[in-house]
Amino acid sequence: MAEVTLSAEGLPWDAYEVRADLRDSAGTSMLSSRATAVVLPDGEYRVRMLNNLACELMNASERGLIGNESIPFMNPRDGWVFFSVSGDGCATLDEGDRLEDGESMRRLPAGRHILRIEGALDRITVHSVPEIVYCEYPSGPGYPGYDISIFGDLQGPSRSGPRARAWGQWTGAFCTATCSGTAT
Repeated sequence: MAEVTLSAEGLPWDAYEVRADLRDSAGTSMLSSRATAVVLPDGEYRVRMLNNLACELMNASERGLIGNESIPFMNPRDGWVFFSVSGDGCATLDEGDRLEDGESMRRLPAGRHILRIEGALDRITVHSVPEIVYCEYPSGPGYPGYDISIFGDLQGPSRSGPRARAWGQWTGAFCTATCSGTAT
C-alpha cells in the first residue's frame, strides 16, 4: 500500500478538485478518483458556524468590510446560499448576477466567490443554508404554504403526476419523522 500526502500550505483559500489516477506499468489507467478539497479562509473572511444547519459566509458590517468595492467570500460546499443586501446600491455576484436591495437565494458551487459593490450598501450578509425546504416542490414565488390545497384533487389521472408524487414525498417524510413510519 502506498500513501501520498499533499500539503495545502501556501494555497489560496478556494475549492480544488483533487484527482488520483492509478496506472499499471504499461501506463494503462486501472483506477481513478476525484474529490473536492476545500481550503478555508481565516480572519475577516472566515466561515463561522451559526448552528448545525447554517454558516455565516460573510457579514460585511461586523467584519469591517462595508465600503469595500469588492468582498470575497468562501462557499465551503455546493449548495444554497442566502444573501441579504440593504442600502442605496446593489451587489453583483461573481460575473454578473445582480443582488438588489432585499433577500435572495442562489445555488453556488464550492469555492471563492466575489461580490462587487455599487453604491453605498449598509448591510451585506451571506449564509450557507441546507436543502431542507427551500428547494423542494412547491417552493418559491407564487406558491402558498405547505398544505393539501396546493396539490389540488389527487384523484383520477393526476394521482400519479408530479403534484401527487410531491405530496406523497412531503407527507411521507413528515409522517416518518413524526409518526414513526405510519404514513399511508
